[in-house]
Amino acid sequence: GTDGMFLCMFIIAFLFNWIGLLVSVCVTHTVAGRFGAISGFGLSMVKWVAIVKHNNWASGIAEGDSLIWWLLIVLGFLIFFRGCTQYIRIKYQWHRLEASMRNRIYLMF
Repeated sequence: GTDGMFLCMFIIAFLFNWIGLLVSVCVTHTVAGRFGAISGFGLSMVKWVAIVKHNNWASGIAEGDSLIWWLLIVLGFLIFFRGCTQYIRIKYQWHRLEASMRNRIYLMF
């Protein structure tokens, strides 16, 4: 896939959360699209944790267990960074991989 596919699937997964992740993964069959969807979902998770924590309607929930909020934010960022770094790693090492390994990576993601 291309960088454009990565960004497109990233935006879809970021804007539409779980549904965007599922649609992006089902629609695309490229490594760029799949990792873009994973990265978008990671930042979407961070977005929703921040929204819930800072809204008035969730004040009873948001006051306690701040460790859980921080763990969810860190988990979201880890998912985002993992998707980005895996895509960049595969993008720049794609020409060095053998044909059998390329097929395995293509089918795995």
